Amino acid sequence: MQKLLNIDIYSVQNDSIGSWGDNFSYYLRFVILRIWRNEVVVNHIRIIDSLPEHNPQHVSIILLSDAMVKFLDRKDDWMSTAYVDGIWVIPLPLKTNNKYTDAFFAYEFYQTIENQFIEFDFTKSGTINSTFWLRFIDLAYHVLTYIKYEDAAEIFKGLTVYLAETTDDQTSNREILKRELLRRGVNILPDKPIDWESAKLQHQLYAYFEQTNLVIHILGEKTRDISDGDIRKIEIQNKYAADYFRASKKQILNPIAANHLFQLQTVRNLNIAYRFVWLSPDLEPNEDQGYFIENLRRDADLLYGAELIQTPLEIFKSIVISSLQIFNNLFKDLNTNDLANDKNKLVYFIADSLVDANLEELISLHKTSGYIVRTIDNDGTQAEKLDMHRNLLIMCDIVVLYHNNDNSAWLDSKLKDIMKSKGFGRNKPFERKILISNSSLDDLYTDSLEDFEIIYTEYPDYKLFINDLMNN
Repeated sequence: MQKLLNIDIYSVQNDSIGSWGDNFSYYLRFVILRIWRNEVVVNHIRIIDSLPEHNPQHVSIILLSDAMVKFLDRKDDWMSTAYVDGIWVIPLPLKTNNKYTDAFFAYEFYQTIENQFIEFDFTKSGTINSTFWLRFIDLAYHVLTYIKYEDAAEIFKGLTVYLAETTDDQTSNREILKRELLRRGVNILPDKPIDWESAKLQHQLYAYFEQTNLVIHILGEKTRDISDGDIRKIEIQNKYAADYFRASKKQILNPIAANHLFQLQTVRNLNIAYRFVWLSPDLEPNEDQGYFIENLRRDADLLYGAELIQTPLEIFKSIVISSLQIFNNLFKDLNTNDLANDKNKLVYFIADSLVDANLEELISLHKTSGYIVRTIDNDGTQAEKLDMHRNLLIMCDIVVLYHNNDNSAWLDSKLKDIMKSKGFGRNKPFERKILISNSSLDDLYTDSLEDFEIIYTEYPDYKLFINDLMNN
């Protein structure tokens, strides 16, 4: 591991933020040392006429003040330099519009409360400055990503989370969650400011979703902030995420519900993703936001590929970390095992009762033939079993519906679930759909069974089916 970290912090000579930059340099080093515990050298460089030559071994931080904006505007060639890959910090609100805050993500070291700007005071404590100190920690971990730093926390490198923009009443919760994910090596999107009024907004968000394993929406008390005008960021991101997941080829899978499946290596697709929509149990939404939340609860289309979670933040954090752990373990397995082998087909047996001699024989023969077989037993709550059922319908290659009773309502329900599996998130056709029954079926099922192989246990074709398995 690298033992020396060099950081170059750039401001403009004679800028009014010069002393702020000195304090910033001192405290950034202080925070990094508490995390890294190796040598850190921080250089506060005041630019006079030109940017000094960039040292690729150093991490660059640009203090974007009004004076720095004017300086960069005069330098036509600086965008072609390595400085564009540096970290941007805005010490104070900028008085003029500029192209840089739209092009690069920046850490703001001031806060806006009721249209009043509050600066970071290095000498004071209190609630406001606690927020800024946490921002220092975010920045410190960002700096350390440049040297491939890893701490004692479990690392999920290679995983990407889209952490949706939210309203200002939830900004601190978003930053807490972001801090936890960055500390674990997760790539966080969006990594650049979003142009909410762009004609290409949908394209931009879809490009982010394409890269993600997990999309996290955080619902606030309002539909929008005053500064956003009529733009409803929360609703826009949720709508486009639902639309994207519905149309994409990603395998939509709730990692918590399907954990047992991952451990047993039944997934052979790295292109999997899921969404969480989180709201605090203490949330007091205004009328508009309350209406939106109620719609989310009722409208499956708005929650497509997602789960709505209302828990304390600490519990939600553990759910997110557990989900990433499952994805992480899955990807490790996929990278070290040839799971695409045809003999590893996943067969999902659906039966009203697993206590049946013929069914037990079928399951045993499928396992002997090299298939991965899954059933749902009576353990767990009804909700857990329903989640498991839907996930298995999403994931399996072959579905076998074993009808060993006269319960027509049960059969009708399972046939409808199979028909609705695309709505659950399945993005490919079943390789085989098989119905095994111990009695003749009513003509009412003709349409539902159009593409099923129907095998009656009392007919010769059942014996042929068994022989095929035995000779596989």
